[in-house]
Amino acid sequence: MPLFGISQPAVSKHMSRLKAAGLVKESRKWMWVFYPLNKTRLADVGMSLNNLPDMTNELNDLKEKGLLVQCDGTVKQ
Repeated sequence: MPLFGISQPAVSKHMSRLKAAGLVKESRKWMWVFYPLNKTRLADVGMSLNNLPDMTNELNDLKEKGLLVQCDGTVKQ
């Protein structure tokens, strides 16, 4: 928790979502829960990401037109 600067319930919620996505596995030992990476699933995701099309030209066109939207919701011109 100190590493991420968030509460224990928030960490648990994030880990639950990662587990649901199959990116981590869960193992319990006494009162502790450990979440090792699911390396097979991560490799599959990596393979999928490597097969995404290159959108550089399209993004540059949007930037030139002043329509490139950032993740924070602002429009960069």
